Amino acid sequence: MIRDIINSIRYAYQRVRYGYDERIMWGVDDYLFDTIHKPLRKFCINALNDKEHMKYNPERWAIYSQTLQLLDKCMTTDKSIFDDYVTSHKFWSYFGRHIGYFWD
Repeated sequence: MIRDIINSIRYAYQRVRYGYDERIMWGVDDYLFDTIHKPLRKFCINALNDKEHMKYNPERWAIYSQTLQLLDKCMTTDKSIFDDYVTSHKFWSYFGRHIGYFWD
């Protein structure tokens, strides 16, 4: 009870002083995923549809295909919070390791 009061005062002070409070960082992962999900999905599908380009770049084909699979896993709603965290971590790790392949 007292901890809740202290936290609400702390968050109010942070919002007044900085314009936001530290709780915003808790949702950054979801915000980033929501921001890049559709454009990244569209990019991968368009790249995979370019059969001529993919024929000469099998490594890109594998990366784009895996990215689409991870995006689909992240979008399923029938999973626990732990599964959601693990799937999100796998997606961001994979995306981070292969980010150079998404620059055309």
